Formats: sequence, C-alpha cells, structure tokens
Amino acid sequence: MQMYSPFSEMPDYAFPRLRKLLDEIKPSSETIDMSIGEPKHTYPPFVNKIINSDLSGLNRYPLNNGTESLIKSIASWASTRYELNNLEYHNRLIILNGSREGIFNSTLSLFPRDKASKKKYVIIPNPFYQCYLAASIAANAQPIFVSACKDTNYLPDFDAIPKNILEKAGIFFICSPSNPHGSTANFDYWRNLIHLSERYNFRIFSDECYSEIYRHIKPLGVISVAEKMGADLEKISVFQSLSKRSNLPGIRSGFSINGKFTTQILKKVRAYGGAPLATPFQNVSEKIWLDEEHVELNRLEYNKKFKLAESMFKDYHNFKIPEAGFFICLAVDNPVSFTKELWQNTGVKVLPGPYLCNFNNLSVSESQKVSSFVRIALVEKENKLKDGLNKIKNFLAKNPKFVLEDC
Repeated sequence: MQMYSPFSEMPDYAFPRLRKLLDEIKPSSETIDMSIGEPKHTYPPFVNKIINSDLSGLNRYPLNNGTESLIKSIASWASTRYELNNLEYHNRLIILNGSREGIFNSTLSLFPRDKASKKKYVIIPNPFYQCYLAASIAANAQPIFVSACKDTNYLPDFDAIPKNILEKAGIFFICSPSNPHGSTANFDYWRNLIHLSERYNFRIFSDECYSEIYRHIKPLGVISVAEKMGADLEKISVFQSLSKRSNLPGIRSGFSINGKFTTQILKKVRAYGGAPLATPFQNVSEKIWLDEEHVELNRLEYNKKFKLAESMFKDYHNFKIPEAGFFICLAVDNPVSFTKELWQNTGVKVLPGPYLCNFNNLSVSESQKVSSFVRIALVEKENKLKDGLNKIKNFLAKNPKFVLEDC
C-alpha cells in the first residue's frame, strides 16, 4: 500500500526537469552550461590556507549556534551593511548552513498551524525560488502565488492581493534582488509591505542572498527600513549567505536576523534538528564576512560581463540589464522549445522560465507574462561566456519565431 506524502504531487525541482528535457538530445557542438547560478569567479586566496591550517575541529561536534568569533564577525558585517545601531546579535542572529536550510526550517518552525490563528496561506512571488514552495507544503500551508512580471517591476504586487487572502497569510516571501530578474525593492516598497505585515499580522521572510552583486546602487534591505520605522521586528526575518557574495557555495555559510522571541524559537528547533556548519568552515567564514575587497572585485567582474551582454542584446526587444544579481532574462516565445532547440543546435544550456513558475489559477495571458523568458547565468569565465552569448544571439537571428515582441 502506497503511503501518502504531502510532497507527492509537488513538481520536480527545476534542474531535474531540465535534465529530463535535454538528456536525450545530442548537442551539435561543445557544451556551455548557462542554466545554473553556480559562481565560478575566484574566491579569496586565504580560504584554502585557513581551512588547511587547522582541521582538528573535524573530530568534534560543531557548535550549533556558531563560534563566538563567527557570530561577532557576521554581526559586524550586518550592522555596517544594514546600518543597524545596536544589533543584539546573541538574541537576534542565527548561523545557518546556507540560507536554503534557514528558509525551509524557519517556515516549518514559524508558520502558525494552530486552529485559533486561522492562518493558512504562504504568499510566494511568481516566478520563485523553489525552496519556498517545499517549505510551505512542509508547514501544511497553502501557497498563494503572486505575479512578479514587467508590469510590477518583477516584484510581487501586494496591492493586488485580496483582503481575505492577506487576513489568512502567515508568511510573505520576498526576494530582493529578485531571482531571476534582479529587481530591487526601494524604501517605499519595503515600508508599504511592513505596514501591510503589521496590519494583517503576517511575517516577512526576506531572501537577500544576491544583495552584494549589484550594478550601481546598493540594494536596500528590509531590516534597514524596519529599524528606521520602529517596526515590529518579530514579523521580519532576513536571510543571507556567502554563496553569491563570495563565490563560496560549498562553504554553506549563511545567517538570518530575526526578532528576539523568533530567534529563541529557531534556536530551540535548531538544537533538535539543525545542521551546524563544520568547525573549519566556521573559522574561515569569520574572516570571509569581514573582508570586502574580494566582494568589490567580484562585483566589478560581474559588471564587465553585464556590459558585454548589453553590447550584444541592446537592440533585442525589451532587453534590460537588471539592477542586481548575475542573471539576464531574455524574453522569448515558447521558452521550453527555445531551450531544447538552442541546446541541440548550439550546445548552450539555459533555464526556461516556466520551470521557475506556478500556473495555478493564472489566465493564459498572465502565464505568458510571468514565464515567457529564459534565465541565463553570467557565471562562466569571460571567453566562454562571450562564446555562449554569441551563440544565443546568432540562434535568435536565425530563428525569429522565438522573438517575443509583446511581453
């Protein structure tokens, strides 16, 4: 007898779906993978030295809440980055084994499931980071997808959410800079969302993992605005990571900032089921969070790549360089077919927009608005990146059927 699981009807994750789509297609030339946002820039040279210099911590259980020096270094970084005057880091900061772990477990731990609360919804931007959906299902919550398209500057339009949904919302996910479009929330957007949170009593989960890769203007974090407003910090959680900032997804070093009571709950849960960062990785993370030189160099390298992309696609309809992040989204008709034919004819792999979207309760036109694009990661070395972008450009020129004029 097959046992029931709430995850049984959840769609496959985006990348297994992409593999299934392309596995039986043999590309005609050398392959270039531009589908996944895995940083390939050089990470700080001191990282290997610090890790190799002291591996003795591997024979001890790592501290669940992090070493004191790591907590202090992250608190120092966060206080400067978010302009916080007095961050009580022992009471408000949690060390994470990557932000995904924190997002998932925080949803599981904090969504109000008692009948008295009448909360049943988690609000998710559409397109979205896939972890948000799995976390909502695990928390026995119903995900509500809010379109984030060109019309809304690729951020969810909370004014379009009906009152009866907001009243029953427990968590509102927001990603700024957004994944995949790289749009950033400004002061007014954050202020209005915070007011909405306090009016309807839901939590804001702000995923800000792309915040240090920006073109010109440093993205504003929700916690900066909340502190200036004197907002209820128990309703706000911020998630950060070294993965994108420092090209170190393998270190899995992240953190979240929350209210004091929220932090107490999360630490208690983490003591039971958390996955603490290995001690050598905690030791090196302490130094990485305090070093900004490599972050500035990383940003410069990405910005050169965006200038290259802009020079190639500036005449393509609706092409726009994003405010932040390391993706470009190219508007195309029938993104899944485009991805298949591009792979077959050029060996370039991209991610079709529909694999990042949910289409429940969307009209055909609304579905096209949120998903008619392919996501292209600008993570490869410059020569390989240039080759990949050239192939995409030439493929579009030869296949005008994919050019999307109205989007």
